[in-house]
Amino acid sequence: MLSIALLGDASANSGSDGGGKTATVENIADEGLSGVDLGYWAWEADRAGEHHPFYNTTLTDKGWIQVTSALMPTASSLGARAAGGLGALWLSLLAVPVGALAAAALARQLGAPSGRLAFWMIGAASPLTFYGTDQWEHGPALAVSLWTVVLIRTHPLGRKALATGALF
Repeated sequence: MLSIALLGDASANSGSDGGGKTATVENIADEGLSGVDLGYWAWEADRAGEHHPFYNTTLTDKGWIQVTSALMPTASSLGARAAGGLGALWLSLLAVPVGALAAAALARQLGAPSGRLAFWMIGAASPLTFYGTDQWEHGPALAVSLWTVVLIRTHPLGRKALATGALF
């Protein structure tokens, strides 16, 4: 993953809402939390934002916003301040091996003699691989979800928490 990210352009993105998220991270890195407004150069001609260059950008009382969660751009902006564009991807990049390790642990729990196949399939041949090179919450969310399943299966407290949550 790191080699793919190193070979690529850190300011490039998948073309969906990743561009707006990347711009938001850069703005927050430069201006702090007030940097969430991406602005819109054609606002006078397109007040509805139908042609805003960043997909899924919405006009709010804070400006033109393209944020689906506060945690990801805030954490990524810390990496951007420390190491530029590649640093902004630290959370996405870290999610790949963390998610792959969780897949390996889950495979062993389910009876596989080794978790190697699951590790490599999830780490190198799944959507997680793609998410690891873009400014999306999907990678970290998948890694956390996989570890949640592993922990629920191994710890009685996890099963109780799951049962309690299911009641509500």
